[in-house]
Amino acid sequence: EAHNRELDSLLKTIGAQTAAFITAHNPGSQVLDPDDNDRAHEALIGELRARELRWLDGDGVDPKGKWIPETSAMVLDIDQLSATAIAMQFGQNAYVWIHVGDPARLVFTR
Repeated sequence: EAHNRELDSLLKTIGAQTAAFITAHNPGSQVLDPDDNDRAHEALIGELRARELRWLDGDGVDPKGKWIPETSAMVLDIDQLSATAIAMQFGQNAYVWIHVGDPARLVFTR
């Protein structure tokens, strides 16, 4: 785990102290059809809107290239309990938790 100063700077610029990088793609690490993943992502965005949360769009990319990029949301100023609940709601095994000043870390939901 490495501390990412650029990410800290971005979060500070937009006035956030925490973030969670969450996807709704491929729940339970089971590869879905692209249309099903698109519908799941739209449902995730609907949930974030319903909770009146702010987010930035992004893609989760496997640095080893074994897993296709997953459309994701970096949810801003969310608490870890809520982030875990949303990730679990969308069948995710894990998400990335970010707190300004600390290294980003993978949080498992199972």
